[in-house]
Amino acid sequence: MDGKLTSYSNIIEEIEDKNLLRHSNEDLCKQVDNLQVSWLDEVEDTAYLR
Repeated sequence: MDGKLTSYSNIIEEIEDKNLLRHSNEDLCKQVDNLQVSWLDEVEDTAYLR
């Protein structure tokens, strides 16, 4: 019985870790998107000024 509890505990921990990584990845993807938009805005502004 103790082995099963340990196994369930490990599974729950892995699921929590996976969810944390998923949220971190989503946040990083949003940051990358924002950086790309900012960079494109800068390129547009530079091209407009020429």
